[in-house]
Amino acid sequence: MIFSYNPNQFIGNLNTVAVEHAKQHARDVWPEECCGAIVAGQYLRFKNEAEDPLASVEIKDPRWFTHYMNDAVECMVHSHNDCPMASVGDQIQQVSLGIPSLIINLKNRSVTDCILLGEEAPLTGRPFFYGAFDCIALVRDYFKANREIEIPNPPHEWEFWASGDDMFEKVLRETDIEFKTVDLGNIAVGDILLYNIYGTKFCNHIGVVSGEGLVLHHFLNRISGEYPLNTQKKYLKKVIRL
Repeated sequence: MIFSYNPNQFIGNLNTVAVEHAKQHARDVWPEECCGAIVAGQYLRFKNEAEDPLASVEIKDPRWFTHYMNDAVECMVHSHNDCPMASVGDQIQQVSLGIPSLIINLKNRSVTDCILLGEEAPLTGRPFFYGAFDCIALVRDYFKANREIEIPNPPHEWEFWASGDDMFEKVLRETDIEFKTVDLGNIAVGDILLYNIYGTKFCNHIGVVSGEGLVLHHFLNRISGEYPLNTQKKYLKKVIRL
């Protein structure tokens, strides 16, 4: 019997053959991080010239700069060694470059995740990949798609909630959008729900009411989806209305 494993994956409209070539590059250089780019539907390998190629990437090849300056790069590519998330550095770099970034995560040379950071995905059924597809990204994309409202999604560390960071409320305070707190018993479609699931000082999960009695959630290591309002209601701490 032959067993196959399908990685946690979202690659948007990228050429699937190019993505497979990128995965092979990641396997070939593991445990070092690979780096490359997809240009005109083809994957280009570059040498990782970082001082510590086990933990970071740096491209000095002039071909990269030529393609990038000519707006020919569909996405940058790099791999992780058993780090199934987009780091703060990954998030900052993707925004700085202004192009999507394909992150390939491996464990023992096997690809476990292949996620396109910086590309829109459907609101339901998207894979979980912290820093790319998580609860705050889902709420941001909901408002962009349904209300044409831009909610910031700043770079965020894993387990920010454990370090005393009130990120969700900070994001709302720093927007130009007027909002108000409403009573927990007065929930309506479009309301943002803040939860404290892990019992920390600040809220650590966010969802949005997407329909009558339904909340759009992206829970840890699950695909995004709509859940009944009562799901996790005991952890609900605040309702925000824009």
